[in-house]
Amino acid sequence: MTITAGTKLGRYEIRSKIGEGGMGEVYLAEDMQLRRRVALKILPREVGSNKDRMRRFTQEAQAAAALNHPHIAHIYEIGSSPTVREGSGTSSTAGAETHFIAMEFVDGLTLRQLIHDQHIDLTKLLRYLQNVADGLAKAHASGIVHRDLKPDNIMVTRDGHAKVLDFGLAKLIEPQQAIGTRATDSSEVATALMPQHSTPGAVMGTVGYMSPEQAQGKTNEIDQRSDIFSFGCILFEAVTGQKPFAGKDTLDSLHNIVHAPTPNVKELNPAAPDELQRIVRRCLAKDPDKRYQSIKDVAIELEELQQDWHAATQLEFSTAPATSGSPASKSRSESNIESSSRSGLATANIAARTSSTAEYVTGEIKRHKKLVAIALTVFLIAAMGLAFALYKLLHRKQPFNLQAGKITRLTNSGKVGSATISPDGKYVAYTLVDELGSSLWVKYLATGSNVQIVPPAGLGAGVGQSTFSPDGNYLYYIRGGRGGGLGALYQVPVLGGTSKMLLENVSRISFSPDGKRFAFERRYVSEGEDAVIIANADGTGEQKIATRKHPDLFLGGAAWSPDGRTIACPIGGFAGGYYRSIGVINVSDGAQRVLPSHQWLDVERVAWLPDGTGL
Repeated sequence: MTITAGTKLGRYEIRSKIGEGGMGEVYLAEDMQLRRRVALKILPREVGSNKDRMRRFTQEAQAAAALNHPHIAHIYEIGSSPTVREGSGTSSTAGAETHFIAMEFVDGLTLRQLIHDQHIDLTKLLRYLQNVADGLAKAHASGIVHRDLKPDNIMVTRDGHAKVLDFGLAKLIEPQQAIGTRATDSSEVATALMPQHSTPGAVMGTVGYMSPEQAQGKTNEIDQRSDIFSFGCILFEAVTGQKPFAGKDTLDSLHNIVHAPTPNVKELNPAAPDELQRIVRRCLAKDPDKRYQSIKDVAIELEELQQDWHAATQLEFSTAPATSGSPASKSRSESNIESSSRSGLATANIAARTSSTAEYVTGEIKRHKKLVAIALTVFLIAAMGLAFALYKLLHRKQPFNLQAGKITRLTNSGKVGSATISPDGKYVAYTLVDELGSSLWVKYLATGSNVQIVPPAGLGAGVGQSTFSPDGNYLYYIRGGRGGGLGALYQVPVLGGTSKMLLENVSRISFSPDGKRFAFERRYVSEGEDAVIIANADGTGEQKIATRKHPDLFLGGAAWSPDGRTIACPIGGFAGGYYRSIGVINVSDGAQRVLPSHQWLDVERVAWLPDGTGL
């Protein structure tokens, strides 16, 4: 039903049609009472006539209307009115009630238009999406889940502020096409309703942006983490220009959402920051427990990412401050002309004095040649001495003082085994040991969020020590080892996913500085020797670089030096009596040496100082 301009619905007068979608038609209207522009969503007649659906919708929309946030489009009124048409000085009233929602009118463009039509640069899109995350955080804190977040439901105002539309409206949307038909470019067409054992008519979301639990019809499991998944889909599209789980048709897309791995952002946009890939991947974790648990965490990380990116790419410019007497309104061209004039004047004055001054200096040097030579010699010696002193001062090594550090307790369970910190310092991975066995967890330090990424598998298959990959994307952990233990090496995405076994009979690993290889120790009991081995990051290409024959041993805990040339690891044995020490191996030729002359009762994990000057 198309409503003509001038038609009145209650106190609202239609101005023009501005859109159409799964919720029906959208009109720009004038609130004649408050004299403000509003967006009127006219609900389809079959929706308005369904009293049960309208009751559920009204309850949720009333809660959404209570939200007051600069990045959420406000809902003003949910109402109905006979359609009143004006014309030729008379008015007529249609018999059927027209149900509508009066919302804040946002003058701007949708995020979809900015991404695909305007091709806005990524820095601006990230700022808009941070706005969206802040708005979602407000809604989630009030117990409201959007359920149908997508680029079409995000508007960016002309002055650059993003607002989320249609909070509380998602439950009204009916499927627009049958499952299995070919999808179009419009996300509205892809709204799908899956069979379920819950209230009929509850929306599942929009294909391309819905979460796995929505795609599977698990309506009872939909919470704020479903919105986080949808947000991740939008973030992926903003970075790459593509949907992460697009298929040849709706059914194929639903299958991809539930089963397909998340594509790598860097493969589609190599210029994207590495940190962005990690954020996207965690948002798009299939298991809700492995996603961000709060959209506020996402907002914080996006803000930090923008700050880091800005600091890395910002060009430094400097401008002279305006003089106190100069008018504030002076144009750049006027300033440039004035600057050029002053420069030219200064040059003229200098030129006028140059000849007389130069003649005087030349004459004095000729008269006192010996004194000048002595003075120059003394000056050069003093300058060299000063330069050497400054060099020694600037290059003086600062003592490494652990006592000056700050110690912060991160867990309170009393059940933590080993722990390791991510390269960027934002995450700590640790093992938790309880009656079910050991499990692997990741803690986000900024917010204190904890996510289990490897569940326990019984007391006989514990999760041992872990290591972050240098890019922070993966955790490598030992399963089945004891203590410093030799077990099977597994790789798992740092924010959760399917673990992949890489190698067996492996100690804790250490990555090369370029992240392409790692080192570890392995014990060959039948051969009576221990070995230090390097392998590619995917576990292939093993290369034995050094061995020690029993009773001399390599002990678990290798550490690759920052310059990539050497590998240090604990050593020990019983030759000449029990001992523990540190061995250093040249990666190029396998040559070994014992670093300190002292022998200790025990040496465990070793770590290099960042500059490689010590262990």
